[in-house]
Amino acid sequence: MAEHVHEHMAVAEGASYFSRLFEVFTPRIQCMNYEPDVIWLHLVSDLLIAAAYFSIPVALVYFVGKRKDLAFNWMFLLFALFIILCGTTHLFGVWALWHPLYRLDGVVKFATGIVSIATAALLWRLVPEALALPSPAQLREANGKLALEVTDRQRAEGEAHRLAAELDRRVQERTEELAAANAALQQAHADLERRVDERTQELHTAHGFLHAVLENISDGVVACDPDGALTVFNRATREFHGLPPEPLPPERWAERYDLYRPDGITPLPTDEVPLFRALRGEEVRDVEMVIAPKNGPVRTLVASGQALVEPDGRRLGAVVSMHDLTERKRAEEELRAYARRLRRSNEELEQFASVASHDLQEPLRKIQAFGDRLQAKFSEALGEQGQDYIARMQSSALRMRALIDALLTFSRVTTQAQPFLVVDLGVVARDVLSDLETRMRESGGRVDLGALPTIDADPFQMRQLLQNLIANALKFHKPGEPPTVTVDAVVSANRRGVPQCEVSVRDDGIGFEEEYLDRIFEVFQRLHGRQKYEGTGVGLAICRKIAERHGGSITARSEPGSGATFVVTLPMIQINTETKR
Repeated sequence: MAEHVHEHMAVAEGASYFSRLFEVFTPRIQCMNYEPDVIWLHLVSDLLIAAAYFSIPVALVYFVGKRKDLAFNWMFLLFALFIILCGTTHLFGVWALWHPLYRLDGVVKFATGIVSIATAALLWRLVPEALALPSPAQLREANGKLALEVTDRQRAEGEAHRLAAELDRRVQERTEELAAANAALQQAHADLERRVDERTQELHTAHGFLHAVLENISDGVVACDPDGALTVFNRATREFHGLPPEPLPPERWAERYDLYRPDGITPLPTDEVPLFRALRGEEVRDVEMVIAPKNGPVRTLVASGQALVEPDGRRLGAVVSMHDLTERKRAEEELRAYARRLRRSNEELEQFASVASHDLQEPLRKIQAFGDRLQAKFSEALGEQGQDYIARMQSSALRMRALIDALLTFSRVTTQAQPFLVVDLGVVARDVLSDLETRMRESGGRVDLGALPTIDADPFQMRQLLQNLIANALKFHKPGEPPTVTVDAVVSANRRGVPQCEVSVRDDGIGFEEEYLDRIFEVFQRLHGRQKYEGTGVGLAICRKIAERHGGSITARSEPGSGATFVVTLPMIQINTETKR
């Protein structure tokens, strides 16, 4: 209880003391008897000391702020606090001249004393550490050594910088070289990829083209690898056999794919199978065989093939192509049958010619002879009508004889043809004009003969050809106008490079409609009545047969009223027929 009372009293006394901190005592100027010089002396001195005390801490704080590396910078701050408190006591000395606050002044001085004691104590503790700091001489020596080290280090750094620059330069050069090499390599790689892509595309295109060719050609193509496994079996081959490729050994090829010898009966032995022979290294050429599939037509084929070998001798297999001869065989058989029928027809035609030249012409001669006798001895007795009958009979007999002669000439174009000789068409044409001199004189016509070549031909048939064409040109002229006929030729080459000539006979006569072009070259076909223009209707058919016998052709161009041009195309040289020169 007593302790609590004492504590309460102590607190009350402390509170009373602090409440009287600002109690004003007797001014100091009174103690100085209000002497102005004394007052000013104390006033100025305390102000100067306070200003100095307050400026020093500012300098210390600034110094510590700039030199944060100082080992004892906290001591400088403590000195600054101590000096500030000292300056504050001098400010209270100035204030106390008029308003002395001695209690507050005492508290400040007490705080200054505490800080001063603490500063002094800490300063003594720092003395050993401060004494351990190097002296200026030591610092100068250390600085000298450090300067040398700095110089050496700068020199080393300079050398290092130079070496680094040199290294950078070399690295840069090497990098540029590597970049250039890499760019070149990338370009080369791009070019290589492009070429590979192009080559791949080319190979793909070639493979596609080859596959399309193999699948669309009519010949069969079959190939195998060195072990006999079938690698190519195109569409035509599948159609020949009626089967797809199967993994079979060569010994079973003939049995599985129905291969036979040319007789179509004997099975083909394995060592005669064209692909097996080619696989063994044989060169197979035009080997004939028969394929007789169970569910397809029998075919005759000719096979050719060979082994596939690399340049280094490594064998890749074999390939064989097969050409279907079935149609050719059938055509050859039909041709042989046609040749037999043609021989029989020629024989019959020869017989007809023999009959026509003897048996048919003999009655005509008798009819003409008896008609002449009747007209000579009994013309007056027969009267005018009887004489007309006799004249008609004689005219019909003459036409019949001319028709028989024309038919004989038409049949003998092939049955009694002569070997080809070297014929000068110009000479033949002049002989024909000599024979037609009477007709030209009667019609008042003219024939202009151009340059005609020398060819391989039957001279008699060339005479028939030119005579029929020129005679027709003179015959079919316009009424009341003398005909003009031009005969010339042009030498050229056909599509196979064989020289040929085109002999043309051009007139200015009545002409004809070209729709009748095919008709005028048929036997007994006429475009005009015989009362107006004489003839048998066989002459142009004979011309076409002569042209075809010589490996040529005949055609015409015409318009009604503008004349006609007949063009005969003949080879200059008969290649497939022996020619006497």
